[in-house]
Amino acid sequence: MRSVIPKIEEEEMEVEICEAGTYSPGGADECTPCEKGTYAAKPGAPACYFCPKGHMCPRTDAVPEQCPLGTYNNISRQTCCRVCEPGKFALLKGMFQCDDCPSGYRCRARAKLPCEDEAATPTVDEETVTGVLKRHNWTDIGAVVDVTGSMAACYAQIDQWLALSHTNKLVQYFVFFNDGDNKPNKDKVIGSTGGIYAVHTNEGIAKVLTTLDTAKKNGGGGDGPENDIEAIIYTIGNCSTCENIIHIADNQATPRDLILLDEVTKPIKVIVCKYIPGILVNPKLLDIAYKTGGSLHTLDLDIETLGSLKVDDTIQVGTGTYRLDVTGFIRIA
Repeated sequence: MRSVIPKIEEEEMEVEICEAGTYSPGGADECTPCEKGTYAAKPGAPACYFCPKGHMCPRTDAVPEQCPLGTYNNISRQTCCRVCEPGKFALLKGMFQCDDCPSGYRCRARAKLPCEDEAATPTVDEETVTGVLKRHNWTDIGAVVDVTGSMAACYAQIDQWLALSHTNKLVQYFVFFNDGDNKPNKDKVIGSTGGIYAVHTNEGIAKVLTTLDTAKKNGGGGDGPENDIEAIIYTIGNCSTCENIIHIADNQATPRDLILLDEVTKPIKVIVCKYIPGILVNPKLLDIAYKTGGSLHTLDLDIETLGSLKVDDTIQVGTGTYRLDVTGFIRIA
């Protein structure tokens, strides 16, 4: 049953808290159900969180369950754990992997799980960043990641980014931003909104994930516009060795601080999240890439020729046509 806080009958306005298993990033008239392999264990969640390794989430409205003895999970966002293969064992709950059976023993798991052993199919949002990183040879990256609202799917594969970083020093610095740590909208000042959390990857995977989790818990974004450019400037200012700056951006939100773009001193590679073919790219994200001498990327597109455009030139991005004028890009079709 939904809790109502409050129900204002005089004005025919109803404000309801989202039930466990659903979420709302703000500015919504409906609660959105969590996807399989994610969860929101309490009412009023601003986002659904992906099920961690060593756990399973058969329900979207309950906390993750540790993998039982004799089972494991080495990837996140799973509805069920996997039974150890013959010759391997897991004597603790919550294991990421099964160990080899020691000499002089035989090991055969007896675990029976009341759930389907299947992996959740990755969404476009989950695959976008990993796909872009894999097809480019960028190194020494400073990654600016929007963690507000419904962006959880966009960084769900962060463990894979970290694995790539381990092999070729791909991402060396993460900056997670949440648009002000739940600060009231009236108190958000351009350039100093806050809610920015940074970590070097050489501090370890656990530290990166803890920093990400802290940023998520401390703020959900509030209003639609966000402090993207403030976070980009912070990244450049605090990572002098970051040669490539990537901005993992919410296609459905416009940065409130575009006026700060003149202070950005490095090209920005904008990776567009919450975008699928048939949905138009936010022209303000094109502006960020163009005005900084950078590029724009989706799961299957690389727009790297923006710098050659002149005023009144047009460009096709997916299903949209955009014209460049003196202020930036305008969608014309």
